[in-house]
Amino acid sequence: QNMLSFSIKIEPSRLLNAGNGVILSGQITKHQLVSFYPGFYTPPPPLHAIINASGETCIKGGEVISGDSIYKISCPTVGGSIDATDYSRPSFPYAVGDIINHPPKGVKPNVFPVDFAWAEVLQASESWRPESRQRLHQYMKHMNQFANGLWYIDPNTFEPIYVSACQDKHPRAGIV
Repeated sequence: QNMLSFSIKIEPSRLLNAGNGVILSGQITKHQLVSFYPGFYTPPPPLHAIINASGETCIKGGEVISGDSIYKISCPTVGGSIDATDYSRPSFPYAVGDIINHPPKGVKPNVFPVDFAWAEVLQASESWRPESRQRLHQYMKHMNQFANGLWYIDPNTFEPIYVSACQDKHPRAGIV
């Protein structure tokens, strides 16, 4: 264990035929941060594209139609979604949120996701010790990178707009 009151690791689930699970050692309290959700971040399409789409299939519910995945999770506060389907696990030991809580049918999850903007975390980290702030910057480079590929189809011009077009304008989001 480290400066936190717990440690987590990935190992075979104790549930029959459940694959890998996340095992927590130590103590946590209600509403305590447990892990980060790794994956590629896709921001929501701009408001003008959503309004002009008028329900067309290029945009659904403010998100690009890109297929469903059990590893895709919405960011209701910041907007967009994070998809861990094809994401290689970063070396950050707490980046296991995509494995947590896929309970069997009839069992309620015991953690819930909360989304945030990385810019807010960076601003809050200004008062941290330099080594902690440096570690955060190292992990952040690998966590929740912008997705590659199609962002949305412009409903006026029918031109594809790629995620790379928004990277300088939209804050990256994360989920804990």
